[in-house]
Amino acid sequence: MALKQPSSQRETFADYFKNLATPQENPNFKDELLTSSTNRCNLIKEVSKNITKKKILVTQQEILNAIQKLKNGESPDEYGITAEHIRYAGNEITYIYQNIFNQIFEEGKVATSFKTGVITPVPKKGKDLTQATNNRGITVTSAHGKVYEYVLIEKAGCKTGWNLIFTSIRRTPYSLTGVHGTNGLNPRTSCKIYQVYVIPRLLYGLETLNLQNKDTVALCSFHLSTLKLIQSLPNRTATSAVYLLLRALPITAELHKRQLSLLHSIAMSHNNSIREIAWRQHTAGRPNIFFKRINDILDMYQLPSFNEIMNQHYNKLDWKSIVRTAISSYWTVKLKADCEEKSTLKLLSKRNLNIGQTHNVWDTISSSVKDVRKAAIKVRMLTGTYMLQTLKVKFNQAEIDPTCPIYKLEAEDLQHLLTSCPAYRHIRKSHFQQIKEYVVSKIGNSVWTINFNSKMAITKLLIDKTLLKGTFSQMTK
Repeated sequence: MALKQPSSQRETFADYFKNLATPQENPNFKDELLTSSTNRCNLIKEVSKNITKKKILVTQQEILNAIQKLKNGESPDEYGITAEHIRYAGNEITYIYQNIFNQIFEEGKVATSFKTGVITPVPKKGKDLTQATNNRGITVTSAHGKVYEYVLIEKAGCKTGWNLIFTSIRRTPYSLTGVHGTNGLNPRTSCKIYQVYVIPRLLYGLETLNLQNKDTVALCSFHLSTLKLIQSLPNRTATSAVYLLLRALPITAELHKRQLSLLHSIAMSHNNSIREIAWRQHTAGRPNIFFKRINDILDMYQLPSFNEIMNQHYNKLDWKSIVRTAISSYWTVKLKADCEEKSTLKLLSKRNLNIGQTHNVWDTISSSVKDVRKAAIKVRMLTGTYMLQTLKVKFNQAEIDPTCPIYKLEAEDLQHLLTSCPAYRHIRKSHFQQIKEYVVSKIGNSVWTINFNSKMAITKLLIDKTLLKGTFSQMTK
């Protein structure tokens, strides 16, 4: 019978959740198992108590850190206390918390009020609401208990979820000898090692999860900073250049490859139950599920539709080739378009930048420390991050003079450094003539005169020799 009176409804829900939280007598339960578990718990308590050599004390700073983690706007607990009450109580409350928490650590007993909460029944969608079993209990826990919980987590040094994953992942590249910019291997080799050993651990199992935005940002930040470290590039380097110089994909693209691989495994499965679930989930079209994300990914890369993939059995190798080509093409176009918009990349030839093809600056050097360090300087010139007077002015206009500090003739930029500065005349004289003779032997004097008739064109040629490929292509046409 349906209960119409609020008081009767409250009593019914209270009895239901009380019974749900109370251990029930079960005739099939083994008493010796309970006794054994109790003895083990008591033994663990004794061992933990005896091995603690120093007294554990909570500091006021730890309490303040815990209070800052409380979320505003939450419902009050059973005592009517919210995070705002604690946050605006000031430093006075930290002294009280400090005494209480230290007493808990000393006696090993948590206050009962820290462990209570207010349960609010929330009905399950599409269920009979007159049945108490069709309501789930949402508990508002004690605000004081939440502060204690945060203090305890920080005190124990617990790391969970993403913190634990990233701690493990960060240790992986550190353990790979030579993957440290100019101190070791050719960045091309370092990137390959990173792709083989680190990325699989970084993305393991994530293709099935609905990642929050903060998790995706953390992944992208770690991935991008690692690629910058490998190439000895500063943080201000344009993101698109970081990827294209090493033929690397963004971490989201790597995750998309794994999600599409999982889709192919489902499509090729001989388990009818799995295929039926896939069809049902796809038809439902609910947000934040795997198949909704897959549809967006398929549209993004202009791949065959879900229906076509499920009905047409693609060979595994063929599917990998299709996915790899589609993803590489998409990100090549996207990143090259981004490069065109970056003023710092004006000296970088975009014509031959492609995902899957390492730039010549890394492709033509050995793994010697000397070669890698010279190439690192050239990469900074290519990406507009090589520190000269004109770049220093952008960071501190009031105190820095953009003029060349040696001869004071003109502003010190790359064009001045490589083609005009008298301080390096003897170096240019010994090398530039050889470079010119080689290029002229390939393209002829007339083409040289047309294409390299200015100091800026010469500067681009000296920094990025892939510019010659464009010249050869024009000659062929």
